[in-house]
Amino acid sequence: MSNRLYSFFLLYLSVLLSFTILTPIQATNDAQGPIMESISIEKEVYTKGETIVITVVASDESGINENTLLAQFNSGGTSKDRVFYFGHVEGNTYIGKLTVDENWVNGTYHLGLLSGKDIYGNWGHKGNLAASFQIVGCRSDRKAPIIDSLTTDKTTYGVGETITLTMVAHDDSGIDVNSMSSMFNITGSSGDHTFYFEEVAENTYEGKLVVGESWQKGTYHMALTYIADIYGNWNTRHEIETSFVVNSEIKDLEGPKILSLIADKEEYSIGDTIELTLRAEDKSGISEADMAAQFNVYGLNKDRIFTFNKVDEGVYKASAITDDTWLVGTYNLGWLSVLDIYHNRANTIDVETSFVLNDKEIEEYPVERIEFNTDELSLLVGEEAQMEVVFFPTNASNQELIWESSNREIVKVENGKVKAISSGEVIVKAISHNGKEAIC
Repeated sequence: MSNRLYSFFLLYLSVLLSFTILTPIQATNDAQGPIMESISIEKEVYTKGETIVITVVASDESGINENTLLAQFNSGGTSKDRVFYFGHVEGNTYIGKLTVDENWVNGTYHLGLLSGKDIYGNWGHKGNLAASFQIVGCRSDRKAPIIDSLTTDKTTYGVGETITLTMVAHDDSGIDVNSMSSMFNITGSSGDHTFYFEEVAENTYEGKLVVGESWQKGTYHMALTYIADIYGNWNTRHEIETSFVVNSEIKDLEGPKILSLIADKEEYSIGDTIELTLRAEDKSGISEADMAAQFNVYGLNKDRIFTFNKVDEGVYKASAITDDTWLVGTYNLGWLSVLDIYHNRANTIDVETSFVLNDKEIEEYPVERIEFNTDELSLLVGEEAQMEVVFFPTNASNQELIWESSNREIVKVENGKVKAISSGEVIVKAISHNGKEAIC
């Protein structure tokens, strides 16, 4: 045999159990929203065709969700808000841009809102920050549309009949028809009905609704009418006295009764599914639309909304899977929305429901066994090789290993990389985090 020295590895595969390597999922205790440190504008005065560039410096220990970072400016009165959305450029710096066009109104625009969320949904706001810019050379129209009249085609309606609401309004610059709406309700009732309009003649607009079986009997009064021109100058008219009567035989003015709202467990870990069961009853029937419950921690942080589906008579269920964006802590019921088919709302003031989310680690895919991917390995003294281990299942969550050599004077091993130091035979062992072994 030549002077070449060989180091032989005879692999004896021994798998005691399977191990899964997983990365533990951690919940968060971060309840602090982003800090808005500064806001600056490239220059003071802009005109048509120029681009306004705004720089915001904001920080958060968990990271900012840049898709939520925005600033809103308004020139006062009734003019249209101008909203800047920001993109990340570097470090804690974000840039937002808008180009001035012919629809902008002259004036000084002041910062009204600066806000954004971190990756866990905690809100941050502008605090004492202030900023402004001036627009010149654009529109000077700052007047809102004027509503001349708001009338119905009849005074009394029955189920199945169509209510036609006619608005006469004018504006020097033109009315934005998509902005127009008028809401009616019975005083003391939560059953709102909203009309949306379309233009039928110059300065004349119509909105229509069909009286359904769910409409309550009584006199409906105009609660709110909204209208804006093409530049965003808006007007809300509360003083208009318009009403109509519905003659249906509906007499149910009581909301649903909440019997219980419970979680399937008192405490959960990240990765668990929370299941809520709601029991409620109503003599006219409960509307499944918009049936929801909102929970949060401390009342500050990201709301968790559960929406319900009917599973049995009077029984409704909702569920949500927790993940690493959920905060650790006690989640208390913030609000619960349950309505009957006539839009009467349930009294939920006495409903108290909560659950706890802990920060325990769970293994989604535990290791079942591990194996080396070769049966034999030989090296010359001084040579190195990378030993590979196969996990079962292959998507085991925690794939960390501890490596051991039975004789480090013959072979050294580190992170699966072996090096022949001298001739001889050794045993190399890989051990998973939960004690599963592969022996070579």
